[in-house]
Amino acid sequence: MAKESTHTENGSTQQSGGGFLDRILEMLSLDLRSLALLRIGLGVTILIDLLLRSFSLSAHYTDAGIMSLKTLFDLSWRSYYFSLYTFSGGFFYTSLLFIIAAIFAFCLLIGYRTRLFTILSWIMLISLQARNPIILHGGDAWLRITMFWCMFMPLGARWSVDALMNRTPKQLFTFGNNKDAHFSMASVGFIAQIILIYTCSAILKTGKTWQDGSSIHYVLENDQFITPLAPFLAKLTFLTQGMTVGTFYLEEFGALLLLIPFAISRFRWLAIFLFVSLHVGFLIFMTLGLFPVIAIFVWLALIPSSTWEWLKNRNQNTADLKPMVLGQRANDPLAKREVEWMVQLFGLREEQVVRDGTLKSLYRWWVVDDCDQRRDQREAWEFLQENANNPWARYMPLWLWRCICAILHRLPSAKYPWIDETFTAKQRYTLVNMVAGFFVFLTIWWNLETIKMAKMPISLKNVARYARLDQKWNMFAPNPPKSDGWYAMPGRIRDGSTVDLMDDGATFSWDKPDRVFNTFDWPRYRWRKYLANIKGKNKKKHRAEYGKFICRQYNRVEGNINTDRELETFTIEYVKEKINLDFTQGKIDTINLWKHWCFNKFKDRFDKEEEERKKREAAKNPGAKDKKPAEVIDYDTEEQGDV
Repeated sequence: MAKESTHTENGSTQQSGGGFLDRILEMLSLDLRSLALLRIGLGVTILIDLLLRSFSLSAHYTDAGIMSLKTLFDLSWRSYYFSLYTFSGGFFYTSLLFIIAAIFAFCLLIGYRTRLFTILSWIMLISLQARNPIILHGGDAWLRITMFWCMFMPLGARWSVDALMNRTPKQLFTFGNNKDAHFSMASVGFIAQIILIYTCSAILKTGKTWQDGSSIHYVLENDQFITPLAPFLAKLTFLTQGMTVGTFYLEEFGALLLLIPFAISRFRWLAIFLFVSLHVGFLIFMTLGLFPVIAIFVWLALIPSSTWEWLKNRNQNTADLKPMVLGQRANDPLAKREVEWMVQLFGLREEQVVRDGTLKSLYRWWVVDDCDQRRDQREAWEFLQENANNPWARYMPLWLWRCICAILHRLPSAKYPWIDETFTAKQRYTLVNMVAGFFVFLTIWWNLETIKMAKMPISLKNVARYARLDQKWNMFAPNPPKSDGWYAMPGRIRDGSTVDLMDDGATFSWDKPDRVFNTFDWPRYRWRKYLANIKGKNKKKHRAEYGKFICRQYNRVEGNINTDRELETFTIEYVKEKINLDFTQGKIDTINLWKHWCFNKFKDRFDKEEEERKKREAAKNPGAKDKKPAEVIDYDTEEQGDV
């Protein structure tokens, strides 16, 4: 059956006819209310991320920490990086940017000038990530890429300040009878990105552990990644084997449920349930930072329109609707605006409300109920709450609404005249879709190259990199780590005693910590990523910078310089423990990663003492050879995936 296009009064294009085409469009669309939920989730996630990073703000993002600007440009900078944090390495400037990023994220959360603050939040996010790339993990890449796609979508069309003030643009393309469905190349890219993340991750899991069902066992036995509940689950071998198989096939085929063009709502909800359950499991049993939180919000953005319509109808009982006259003070534009906001706030239907702006009154607005009784202020507010169709509006106190209105009245206009004068709404829609469509193409091509199914020209690859769409989803691929371990940092202080620099200067012990995962709790989980990344042979200079930071922190910041507690030297040791499938004690190797001297005077003194010791040893044993000093080696020879 041929499809027809009709033009509505507001200039939008509505697709009618062609049932199969409507199903395809529905399959690749996102509901505006789901996008609003995603906007709120992203705002909350960015604020939490900034809060957690702020615990190590000086250590991770200033010149006094592990990554000074000189170290960044010498060792970790890439030509496609962009960062506002590189203008200064001072604590005040960095803190100011954190505060600005938090303000932008809050504006995104409430949906004020949503498109603008989505773009600004993305800029602040890529700036922050480029400031110290050595502490990033998979969740950072997903958050960055999700923010990129959101710049092209109407996140503020529902449940936002923009929607409350009627500042959101009209939908220019609709299909069927669903006015809340958003279809664009950005929605296609958003859904394609989700499918690529899981499918590519499964394809890269080629290791033996994913074939024999032991992967989850290795993950849950790795003390660096787990929570206190994980050891109980790890002992259920039959369950971990089933979880390994289930996780692998869910990642490989589960996301493809989004591409089934019939019973779309049911298959979407099946996919949402399966993957949200997977990531809730990650939250309960593993410490992966914000990765599962981001994933859950992304999946909730796929909630179909039918669910929101069901919730809307469930809260709107047409049989109990009470007609009312919602009055506003005559010749008062502020009163008119507040009445419009209240209609949206309480979800009042047009057939339920008659607006009257002809009377003069001391009050800006009032209500005349179905019994022709006038109610002012508090009584009017309580009557509106009783008849509200939005459940959450029933609990908002009047004083809070007055504060909100006072703020909204003072907000400047969100219109951009130079844009309206340059492009029509249809031209803007076409341009945005062309740009988004190009990046959809790049994203698919990039991911096909990561699984060795295509080769991408370097010119296009650079375009994707500058847009910060670079990605590789090799979580626990091809194998999870088959060894566990913990860090030991014995330090010698001036009085000759040995302290534990991993435990705030306590007495050092080689014993395994009772709870290794407590070493990298939530506020400090990025330190785990940092220490894991500086273990390799090519990270010698990073280890030197870390050594300088430890000396500064212990001696100067903690006030131990020129005292008996002054730190002279320390070593970074990695105690590697093999994970056995039978739960027995694995082989333990202690690997020296780095030896550091805080001051040359300590090293010079040690060298003299060491030289005298060697002379004494040589006098006692004329033919003896000196032991070869420990070398910095790459501890990890097995192939494993990034987390």
